[in-house]
Amino acid sequence: MARDPNDDQRRDRIRRQREGAIQMRIGEADEGGIVAMIPLGHFLYTVKERAIYRFQEADRIDPERTNPDIPHVQQRVVTAGSESIIVSKTFLTGYKLLSPHYFNCGVDLLGTLQKTLDLALLLLSAKEVADALERDQTAALAQRPQRFGNVANVPAVGHVVERANTFVQKMALAVQGVYDMVVAFYGVEAIEANKPRNVRGAYFDGFSNLIRTKIEPNDPMLEVIDSIVGFSKMVRNIRHCIEHQSDTQRLNVTDFSISPDGAILVPQFQIVHPEIDPETTSMLGAFAQFVDTLAELSETTLALICGLECVQEFAGAPIGVAAWPRRWHDMPHVQYGYVVEHNGDWTPLG
Repeated sequence: MARDPNDDQRRDRIRRQREGAIQMRIGEADEGGIVAMIPLGHFLYTVKERAIYRFQEADRIDPERTNPDIPHVQQRVVTAGSESIIVSKTFLTGYKLLSPHYFNCGVDLLGTLQKTLDLALLLLSAKEVADALERDQTAALAQRPQRFGNVANVPAVGHVVERANTFVQKMALAVQGVYDMVVAFYGVEAIEANKPRNVRGAYFDGFSNLIRTKIEPNDPMLEVIDSIVGFSKMVRNIRHCIEHQSDTQRLNVTDFSISPDGAILVPQFQIVHPEIDPETTSMLGAFAQFVDTLAELSETTLALICGLECVQEFAGAPIGVAAWPRRWHDMPHVQYGYVVEHNGDWTPLG
């Protein structure tokens, strides 16, 4: 059967479109400059100062090249970039540390980098819950309380229980995301083998015990490990307060209220659990602290395991992971990087 010349022309047109040079504008000028371009999976991620975009080639959408009208695609992922502490402590720290130049083990580095991006997006979505609460709380406080006789109208943000439940579930997923990074390096079997016997869950205990076999008994990093495990367990217990409520484990959440001395109290958050101090705090303050702590936990965990599992020498000189002085960094909120010992001092790598 003779070839259809129209089909040849269509395929040639597609080839020229797909293989030719690409000209595009990435985002808007007010999102700042481009800080990094990171190939990951089927996408090229462009990190700007205040946004992240992803680019996908038309061949990823139409690999058989059947449709000449399929364009390359650019899409904004999130309105946060290198100026965001969350993005920096998760995705950009992963970009800095999960480089194949420093590993010769079988770790799926790109898969682990994807987990850091997923974690960044999850923490940013949790921050949106906190930001919405802050906006509503500020608006409610701006209203003048009215009193009719001996009855006062108290402001409200509304849906405080639902807000707290949504936030806590996001935190629990974020802790799982940090654990998934650990699993990417060590595998479930090794962590399970180091768990306390006859204890359900205790996955971070397994991680802690495993790491203790790799460092000296008096290593200062033990305090870091203990803080990672302690915070992770606390988030797990708070989630249990939602999913398995009882008299001894629950969340007490209140909207605006009036104290005995007549002061208007902002929405409050209290954790009732045998292993947690039942202190009552502002809901907004608790949310902000949880997000900040989990971002730091992600950063610290990644720095710890990369420092332990990276190649230990570069051109015969010891290397490791350390907090870089700010002058070494090309990204403002990324703390950690690789260093090499040279003439008794440490010098940045990469």
